[in-house]
Formats: sequence, C-alpha cells, structure tokens
Amino acid sequence: DFSFEEIEKNSGHFSPSWPRILATPELAAEGWVWTGPKFSLLIAKHSPSLIEHSVLSVEKMSGGRVLRFGGSSLWHGDPEEASRIAPGEKVSLSATRYILVRGGWKEAYYAFRSYMEEMGHGVPQDYDPPVHWNELYDNPLWWSQDTWSNRQKMYTLAHMEAEAEKAREIGCEALYLDPGWDTAFGSSIWPPYRLMEAEKFVSLLRAKYGLGVSLHLPLAAWCEPTSYPLSAHRRDKEGRMLASLCGSSRQYLEEKTRRLLDLAKAGFVFFMFDGTAFTGECWDQSHGHSIPLKRSEHCKSIISLAREVHNRYPNILIELHDPILGGVPYRYCSIHYLHGSDGSYDEVWGFEYMWDPMEDLLSGRAVSLYYYNLAYSLPLYIHIDLRKDNENALEFWWYASTCRHLGIGGKHPDQKIWNAHKGAMSTYMRLKRFFTRGVFIGLEEEVHLHHLPGEPLLVVNVFNLSSTSATKKIELDIEELGYKKAGKVSEGSWHQEDGRLFIEVDLAPRDARVLEVEVE
Repeated sequence: DFSFEEIEKNSGHFSPSWPRILATPELAAEGWVWTGPKFSLLIAKHSPSLIEHSVLSVEKMSGGRVLRFGGSSLWHGDPEEASRIAPGEKVSLSATRYILVRGGWKEAYYAFRSYMEEMGHGVPQDYDPPVHWNELYDNPLWWSQDTWSNRQKMYTLAHMEAEAEKAREIGCEALYLDPGWDTAFGSSIWPPYRLMEAEKFVSLLRAKYGLGVSLHLPLAAWCEPTSYPLSAHRRDKEGRMLASLCGSSRQYLEEKTRRLLDLAKAGFVFFMFDGTAFTGECWDQSHGHSIPLKRSEHCKSIISLAREVHNRYPNILIELHDPILGGVPYRYCSIHYLHGSDGSYDEVWGFEYMWDPMEDLLSGRAVSLYYYNLAYSLPLYIHIDLRKDNENALEFWWYASTCRHLGIGGKHPDQKIWNAHKGAMSTYMRLKRFFTRGVFIGLEEEVHLHHLPGEPLLVVNVFNLSSTSATKKIELDIEELGYKKAGKVSEGSWHQEDGRLFIEVDLAPRDARVLEVEVE
C-alpha cells in the first residue's frame, strides 16, 4: 500500500513495552511484497529463534536516497544476540527468502503462508481444539473487585456448574476458567476449598456435562508476586528487591513448572499462557540468567515452561500471547517466533478482540483476522462475548471463520438471539473440521472459503458488515480447487460455466450466512 514517496516521508510506530507507542523511521514486518503488473516479489523473513524483523529503511548515500531492504538488520536492539558479540562467539542470523510470485499481493500472502507451513508453522493434521465456553462474561467477579472474599462469593462450584449448564445447552466441548479460579491471581494453585479437588472437578464436568476443563494461566508479568518465593522477585541494579517477579529466575521457573505439572496431571485439556510480557531488567545473580536479564532470555524461559508441560502431557493444547507485550492489541515478536521447537506452544492469541468483538468488527479492526489467515495457518485462539452479538450471529460467524480455536461466552439476554447462537453452534459443530483444519481462501474481506482437499464439500462464509441490505456475488473456480463441478449450493441462486461457479445471495444489514457447496 506504500509508494516509494510515502516510505521516504512517513514513519512507522511500534510498542517496545505496553502501553508505550513510539515512532520509528524504519518499518519492520515479517515480510514485504513488491507488487508489479503481472508478478510480485515476496521478501519473507523466517526467524523462529531470534527476535528479528524484515526491515525497510531509507538511507542517504553519495548518489542520493536509497531503499534498504531484505537481509538481516538490527531493529531497536533486536536481535539482542547480534547487538554485541563477544570475542570468539558466533551468531547465525535468520534466513530471508525471496520468491517471485505470479499475481499480486494476495498471491504473495499465500506464498508466505506456504513457506511458513513448509517450515513447520501451520495447522496440525489432527488438530481438533475443544470449543470453549468462557465463564468470565457472566461471572460478576471479573466485573467487580477481584478479592479473596469475592472469590468465595462469586467463584464457587455452584457458579461453575451453572456456567457448565450453559456450555452444554449451546453445545460447547469444554469449560474455560478465566481469572478467579486459583487461590490468588496467577498463583496456578487449585483451591479445593471452593471448587473441590482438581481431579474430582475435572471428572464431574466430564461425567455430568460432557465437558473438558481449560485454564487461564498468567505467567510472571501478571501474577500476585506474594504467591511465589521471595527469591523469585526481581532486583534492581543496586540489589534492592522489587515488588514484581522475574520470569527467568530459576526459583520462579522451578515453582511454576511444579504447579503447572500438578494441574496437567489433574486432567485439564488447555492452558492459556497469559501475562507473558517482558518482566523487565533484573540484576539478581542468584537467578541464573545474564546480568541484566535479556528480553530474549525471558521469551525462551516461557518456552521452557511449555516444553516441560508438553514433554509429560503432549495432548494439552497451549496458547501463547506475545512474549514481549503480552495480551494487548499490538504484536512485537513475529507470529512464528519460538514456535515449532520441541514441545513449544500450539496456538497464538487473537489480538485481544475478546472485550468488544462486535465493535472491533464493525470498526474494521478485527478485519485484520482475515489478512492473518491469508498469511498464516498457525491456529489463532479467541473467546468472544456473545452478549454483544445480533440475531444474525454476525459476530459469532466472523470469529468462527477467522480463528481456528473458538471460545464463546456470555448468554445473550434476548432469547431469540440465544436461540440463534444455539443454531449457529449446531452448524459450526457439524462443519467444525473445515474451520479448524481447512485451507482458508479469502475471496474478499467479507467472503471466506474453507476447503478440505478431497472432501466433497466447500464451506463459504458470507458477511455483510454494512448497515444496509446487500447482494453478494461470488465466483469460485471449481476446477482449480480440484473438482469437476458443483452439485448443489445450500442457498442463493447459482449457475456454472466453464469450470466456474457463480453464486448470488441476498443479505440483511449486518448479516452472516454459511453456504455449503456440494462438489464432485
């Protein structure tokens, strides 16, 4: 979208630590596309072990101003490993791949996605994440003051059974426990005095409601520090203990690992690693990290926790927020950073669209999820507040179409909308494999195709985000998808011509439809 003149005159911005937003004269991304009339050049950076970006910068040289791109570059001190190299040490920087692609920017996005899949950053063949019901949206604890006494009043076995009943009614597969379940915020210690023994709680929800149980697990940046050993606290340059944890201290990692393994042993099916933000410089020499603590060390300490869990319990799904910024609407590290290493994380957080998902969609912010899916098949996880949705289940279907792992919560007070959500969930579960494992093809921002090669069915999500009625005209190349012809389209008018399928469907304002196309 940038001309050379715009790149020369404009500056970008980035967030080194939330909520600081700083200007930067150098633009950085995971890749760039140079578009031409018939071909495009993809410049793709693959950096799974370094916080390294593909940098685009304008520099002055003797002949004038030139554009620097590709290769390897430092960007605001990252990668740290290359910022200062000691005598005799060696640093191997990340690969940049240049791919000439027939077509425009979208075809280049697909080429980037194929490259990431080739390097192991895709959706596993057996991927089948449980649809979550998140109790947070209907739980008054989160919306009031999270205190020990309020947890006794608002986060009990009776409360969780009420939420489990909603989950069963709408058709979810697991109950997701958000902040409030443990003894203190981020302690990762199960409270049997409120929720019975962990193993019994898991067994109860499976036997009585047919649900697995998933957990929100804040890491060091978002924990009650007093729930961990004092030796795990950060120290400043003068040696003074600080009121925050060091996420890379040996003392913290050993204790957190023990608690996570206790939870895994109890039978929980999913861990969300929240609170992943960089905990800050630490100068405590007893912690076993460099002095002061490096950002990259912090990130790799988080992966060590995931690895410890996966080594013992490989079937637990682990979602990881951005390891530098945590759970905020910005991203600092590349999506694939530290993914794919033995025992690493399975999913990426859906950019904090959980609080007002309808406003995020109608404002255009959540349209970013469409572009994410063009560039990555590495699964996104999100949970959304259904109380914000409309009778067309617009919000539900947008996030179901763009996030391979779906979480929902908040029973809508309007019974008509609640019934619409139950109907949507019934359709979603019947077609779930297309949304979790299918190939995402973006026909346009408001038309998404989900394709499982070899299956005699195509699933098309069609949206109208505007406030007026609309007719969507959709064109599919059936032969390019590997089929001879279409046998039936579930709704709308349609016809075939020269291996192509043409569909027209009418939509109400802010509407969503799911089309099923039978193919041969």
